[in-house]
Amino acid sequence: MTNKKFTTWISEDKSQKYVGEFKGEKKHGQGTFTWIDVREISGIFEEDEFPIHGTFVHFKKKYKYEGDFKDCQRHGYGTFVNEDGTTFKGSWKNGLRHGKGTTVNAVFFRSGEEKGEEFVIDGGPLTGEYIEDHPHGIFNWEMKSGIKYVGELNQDGLFHGKGILTHPDGKIEKGIWKNAKLIK
Repeated sequence: MTNKKFTTWISEDKSQKYVGEFKGEKKHGQGTFTWIDVREISGIFEEDEFPIHGTFVHFKKKYKYEGDFKDCQRHGYGTFVNEDGTTFKGSWKNGLRHGKGTTVNAVFFRSGEEKGEEFVIDGGPLTGEYIEDHPHGIFNWEMKSGIKYVGELNQDGLFHGKGILTHPDGKIEKGIWKNAKLIK
């Protein structure tokens, strides 16, 4: 077993730092590249190229991504976690959700909000397909309260288009939705 030697490189303007393995003068092997106070990417570097699999953390926007990369963008399969804990696991292309995926704890339902009352947030796993970060086709959403929705969504993730909403008591609302309101 060989001991890995980690070296630190800092840019002249001190805005970037790399801690990790080198091969000659090039970043090569396990390492972490940091844009100081903004973001960092960790993984296996090859010949000065950013990792094709690893972890990316954005300090200012407060999110973390672990998975596949292409040209330092989310690309392939990965898990994205927002500051509020909202988590998306699925396919990415050029930094955008693209293909099948699940938002593990998607938040949607806020009962009482429109009347100015105290409201309860409901949510749960939301599974479907995305094209260039936009919902496409039929989604399945099972909320913690027992509410289930199968249907189309708009860009904001609201029921929009054909869909069926099933309540825990068995009540079914089926038809055409527009911005989360049943219209037909």
